[in-house]
Amino acid sequence: MAVRDVINYYAQVEAQYQEMLADVKDYEQAFNTGEISEEKYEQALQLVDGIKSNYERLSYIMFLLTKRKKYAKRSLTKDVELTENAEYLQKLKREEK
Repeated sequence: MAVRDVINYYAQVEAQYQEMLADVKDYEQAFNTGEISEEKYEQALQLVDGIKSNYERLSYIMFLLTKRKKYAKRSLTKDVELTENAEYLQKLKREEK
């Protein structure tokens, strides 16, 4: 498996994760209106937590894949890594909120 295959897979998982977040809002609305029971709502949230954990793990793997392998100067490398991985870091920060 090549790195580009992992990147493509990450894009697919990310799209599914974003779709799942929209579904969570639907579950919450259905629970608030009484369409689903509290038990089913809790089961859905547990499933979401598992998927979120896997997504975050895969995001960290993407961070590691794009991390520079050779270090000329530690401080310069750190700045470059933050710049190169800004997209992934921003996505993780949005998800933490």
